[in-house]
Amino acid sequence: MTYAHCRRVALLALFVPMILVVSISCSTLPIPYQTFGEDLAMADAMEAYRLPMVSVDEPEIYYRGEQWAVRAAELIRSARHSIATTVFLASLSPQSAIVLEELAAKARSGIPVYLIFDSISYLEYTASSEKMKSLNKLRADGVRMLEFNPFTGERILLLHNLMLREHRKFLIVDSEIVALGGMNYNYVSLNDSSSSEGQRDSMYVFRSHELAKLLIENFVEFWNASTWDEVALDTLLVNRSTVQPEVQHRAWVADQYHTNETVKAMFLALFDAADREILLLPFLPFLDKVMKDSVKRAVDRGVVVKMLVPWDMRTENRLAVEYAALDLLELGIELYREPEPQGDYRYPLLHEKLVVVDDRYVMVGSSNYNYRSMNLSNELSVVVESTSLNRLSREHLNELFIDAHRITVEEARSWRKLEVLPNYWFTFVGG
Repeated sequence: MTYAHCRRVALLALFVPMILVVSISCSTLPIPYQTFGEDLAMADAMEAYRLPMVSVDEPEIYYRGEQWAVRAAELIRSARHSIATTVFLASLSPQSAIVLEELAAKARSGIPVYLIFDSISYLEYTASSEKMKSLNKLRADGVRMLEFNPFTGERILLLHNLMLREHRKFLIVDSEIVALGGMNYNYVSLNDSSSSEGQRDSMYVFRSHELAKLLIENFVEFWNASTWDEVALDTLLVNRSTVQPEVQHRAWVADQYHTNETVKAMFLALFDAADREILLLPFLPFLDKVMKDSVKRAVDRGVVVKMLVPWDMRTENRLAVEYAALDLLELGIELYREPEPQGDYRYPLLHEKLVVVDDRYVMVGSSNYNYRSMNLSNELSVVVESTSLNRLSREHLNELFIDAHRITVEEARSWRKLEVLPNYWFTFVGG
């Protein structure tokens, strides 16, 4: 058995009782604006769920891990006041060192640097597991670090609480620059995105003091609720009166932590306010009843919902998604998958999270369209109202869809095998 398989078995042994606890619960988030009718505008839907609105500029977009690593290092190097960053998986490797060593250098220079990462970093079963080294060196350099929800012996019996993971990925520099998306500080995320051991993902860089201020306030609240090593707000937040960029867009923010369910609300708002089309790049799309009802309402009023799933080279994940395919098709979703790789070729994992709605809205961030992101993860996503970003995102999606295979009901039924069910349930909750 490989090291990666051993890690997955260990996780399965840990999560089995938790899966039993979670599987008997259900999502009950109310939909307060259902009575408003089917012509609800997107802004009204976002307001109904009390999702805060900010102004943002046109973002820089990075789809390649190695390019984002260089840019992230540049942004960190430019810091003059403070750095706050949160990530799901963090570990030192030749690929991540370019970013993490810049964080350490800034801390040594006296700039406050705060880093939150999830303790599941130590249980990775991707290619990173063979490459990663400890982050302890960063502490010695002065980086203030918070390991979220550690897997310690006395916490194992917490069951459901231990299932909650820190899945947000963002970097805030000088209360002005905000980068967010799906990339971690680890070997696979910051590797060459054309490598079979890399990933295809995305990061978006905004210049927006409004967005930075909101996220820093939440960061400080979350940090201080999680550790006795508290941080003052003015350590990270500097008030700015900068000149606003010429191009500004409305954006709504779902910074989900402490079970506030704002990401779930954002997805529901997107589906209930869409006029004609929703395009999704999901990852492990396992839906609960609330999510299924949301999709069904959209499809029933004529909205076309298209979803592209990756050909996951990890067999366990691929089988679980195949098992779920019939549920998605029965909701009326047009479901596509990347073509099966030929010969010895191995796909770099398509790990990107992206939702494009009509011709005006784009949702980017860390959130997968699945049960775990809605209910068991801290997540950060932003909906941007921008026809230009929408157009760029559609062009990007078209490239991914061009060779994709549309899954038929007959195929989906052939994948619905009883022996896959345990793996499906594990991935549904723990994936």
